[in-house]
Amino acid sequence: MYEAMKERIENVLSEGKVGEELITGDGARQALRRWTLNFTRDNHPPVIQVLVDNSRDRDANGDPMPNLIYVSRGKSHTEPHNFKAGALNALAKTLIGLHSIFINKVSKF
Repeated sequence: MYEAMKERIENVLSEGKVGEELITGDGARQALRRWTLNFTRDNHPPVIQVLVDNSRDRDANGDPMPNLIYVSRGKSHTEPHNFKAGALNALAKTLIGLHSIFINKVSKF
């Protein structure tokens, strides 16, 4: 299973796009429509995507899954971005104070 996923990711990276055969639903299709060939790692708009919604997604026992939301700040060569990270961190701290939330920051903000 891991090797198959790894191969799909490597194919997407080498081709520079996600093929239709890998898109599993309307939510993913809608999210991917926002991306164009001009977007790069260093130049893209912000992305906020709900991956798992506890109002509709259930585990194997039928219990609600916790919300899982992907957030990526926008990047641009023409605008400074050093304060966007602080805004995202402040939002995360506010959410943690309001709810029992687990946040995993994968990269530097």
